Amino acid sequence: MSELRSDETRSGTFRKSAWMFGGAVIILSGLLFIGSALPTTPDAADASRWRGHWGHDRHGDPGEHAEFAVEWVLRWVDGTPEQVEQITAIAKSSIEELTGLREEHEKRHEAFIAEMSKATVDREAIERLRHDGMDVANQLSVQLANALVDAAAVLTVEQRLELVELAERFHRR
Repeated sequence: MSELRSDETRSGTFRKSAWMFGGAVIILSGLLFIGSALPTTPDAADASRWRGHWGHDRHGDPGEHAEFAVEWVLRWVDGTPEQVEQITAIAKSSIEELTGLREEHEKRHEAFIAEMSKATVDREAIERLRHDGMDVANQLSVQLANALVDAAAVLTVEQRLELVELAERFHRR
């Protein structure tokens, strides 16, 4: 009976760890992928003081940023140079894919602004833009999930659990 409870406890702990890993994935994905994929051009910064204010146009090359982020994160879990190289390649590939989605998002944003600037706002047009925007968000989510699963496959179970613990520690602050 105590062995059964021990297995149930381990199973529950594993499920909790899996959920915590999901949280770590979300935190790290934001750091590795979203921030790397969203630099703006100087023209865009001039057009939007808000973006320029936050310095998005000063992040430099997204690939270099991703490489730095991967090295930084994997340092916490004693990642090997091979793991850093493999996960950096995954991150850079994801950034390329995400750039296309970013452009779609920007076009949709411009269309939204144009629609809202009309004398009469077309509710159906706004709904179509919203619906299409949700499709883009879903594509983004799928691409990020795939990249994170690919990156997780490069790491050992112990490293993934260490990342979960790290993410939980940062999340509690």
